[in-house]
Amino acid sequence: MLSEFESGQTIGPHTGDFAYFDHRTKVAVATHAIELAAQHMSPEEIRRRRERAEQGIRQLHEHISDPLISARIERIAKRYALVSQGSASTQIKRRIATSSGIDIVSDLDGTVTYKPFNYQGSYTELLMENFPGSPLGESILEEKGRENFPLAHALAWQHGLTMSPDLYRQLGREIPIRDGVKSFFERMHDNGSKIVILSASFFPFAEEVVARATSADDVEIKAVTHNDITSTAKREQLLSLAAERPDRGLIFIGDGSSDLPAIEAHHALTGIFALKGGRFAEELETRHIPHLQYRDFNDIHVQLSQLSNTKKNRIIA
Repeated sequence: MLSEFESGQTIGPHTGDFAYFDHRTKVAVATHAIELAAQHMSPEEIRRRRERAEQGIRQLHEHISDPLISARIERIAKRYALVSQGSASTQIKRRIATSSGIDIVSDLDGTVTYKPFNYQGSYTELLMENFPGSPLGESILEEKGRENFPLAHALAWQHGLTMSPDLYRQLGREIPIRDGVKSFFERMHDNGSKIVILSASFFPFAEEVVARATSADDVEIKAVTHNDITSTAKREQLLSLAAERPDRGLIFIGDGSSDLPAIEAHHALTGIFALKGGRFAEELETRHIPHLQYRDFNDIHVQLSQLSNTKKNRIIA
């Protein structure tokens, strides 16, 4: 059924008028095509697609369970356990002092970006209106739980990301970027920090946002593609990243529910920054896990500068 709406690499009618539709109309047409395709997908095809997506997450879990990798993670945790007394800022400052440098891992949606002030709906509703297949995908997640992302991806987003990735880019060109993001990333880059965007959102969207957020050309983007959903496994991703450069520290920046799995990696993180008033900050407070809060990336810059205020440990010029 999807072929009835295909035109080259873009989902749409064969009339040739698709290119002249506005973005929301294109998304609506693509979403309709995706829903038709999902209705006609056999149980065997659904199972195959879901297992393929889950396989990537299993491989990531096996990677961090490798004796060499797990030993690195354990050494990091032991190093930080020795300086785990005092306030959150004191602990993070001491952890920075034990590290040869700092790398940054940041969430994207709601962290680097935020909902336009003139948009009346929720952030999720904004994404649903701009990403093909999202009404179907989000309904699956609401009914069955976020742990069923592989199923939602198989039925909803894999088609859209394969056939019409450009439709996922448009919002990335327009969505507001939080104050201080560009200067923060560029300062950290200039100081030798590795910068990673770790997002449960979609790669074409993330790529457009990052292009606007920083002029650095070596930012690593981990986001959902048509055949890879491992960026949704944030605990495993953070532990893997920490083990890559165990002598350096790793700072994670997040805001909401999709960042909650990162809490399970806190023992290997130098510090956590959570958006003030966000779901991520609420859970960190409830579980008494040391963290600092921010309103924008200028706050993060100021706090990190204060925490690394000696010549030896300075991480931001």
